[in-house]
Amino acid sequence: MTIRIRRSELTPELLREHLHYDPLIGSFTWLLPHKNIKVGDRAGHLSKGEQGGYIFIGLFKTVYGAHRLAWLYVYGKWPEGVIDHYDRDRANNRIANLRDATRIVNARNLAGAYATSTSKVLGVYWSKRERRWYASISVGPKRKYLGSFKSIADARAAREVAERIYYPEKPLPSEIR
Repeated sequence: MTIRIRRSELTPELLREHLHYDPLIGSFTWLLPHKNIKVGDRAGHLSKGEQGGYIFIGLFKTVYGAHRLAWLYVYGKWPEGVIDHYDRDRANNRIANLRDATRIVNARNLAGAYATSTSKVLGVYWSKRERRWYASISVGPKRKYLGSFKSIADARAAREVAERIYYPEKPLPSEIR
């Protein structure tokens, strides 16, 4: 008979009895056999659809995000917010790639500019009329103008400086592991 455990009832100790987590690889393996599972088998499945790209693990008739289980396994407590993947790869659950973040901070870790962007850099765009690059950043509900520049490199640099000031928790592209 399999018991059902609510998410809030899963403890780090109970998790460690059933699964082993490798923080350098970011994967879980089974420590105990189950129906069609052998000891040492990799745990979890890659999701598709709206939640696509995340790895989910079924344990005690409850499905958990592997990134949240990794946090519980390493730090001994559930994350307070959402788990953000620094490199934006939802399947990369190495502990060094994860951080406990608010939803707002997580949303700032976007993949970048829209595909139709002239610069392909978030917050940097080309003005045909002025024949210059412009940089801006959203701070709360307002957009802050950062200046116009002759080169895209200068506009990108201005944007990165502003991100460091206004979004200190967001990793810059050069810092993503």
